Amino acid sequence: MTTSRDKKADSQKKVAVVRRGSDALAKRDAAFASELVRDLSAMIEAAQKQVASVANLALTEPHWQIGSHVRTHVLEGRRAQYGAQIVSTASRQLSERYGGGFNEMSLRTWSSSRPRFRIERLSPRRGD
Repeated sequence: MTTSRDKKADSQKKVAVVRRGSDALAKRDAAFASELVRDLSAMIEAAQKQVASVANLALTEPHWQIGSHVRTHVLEGRRAQYGAQIVSTASRQLSERYGGGFNEMSLRTWSSSRPRFRIERLSPRRGD
């Protein structure tokens, strides 16, 4: 005949087995969660790098085009004598419209640099 003490001991053993199983399950779940976070982090970081690269190209291309346009239509053309005034006026108007990134110094920097390659080659072609 089993006593209440024996029943209590059996019950405690069963609880201990369940706890050990729960601990193992919790450790396995924690390891899986860590692996999942590591995989997802790699995906997020790759996407962030891609966004940064695309944003850099998206900003570089118009700056190159602006500089090229100023250089060919203002500074090297018949307007070279008063090109400085035109660049100054244009930069003020662009800065009012788009912010300080289009100041006179930026326009002069973009128009004075001569890239070693054509920026159009970096842009995706239509139909690609």
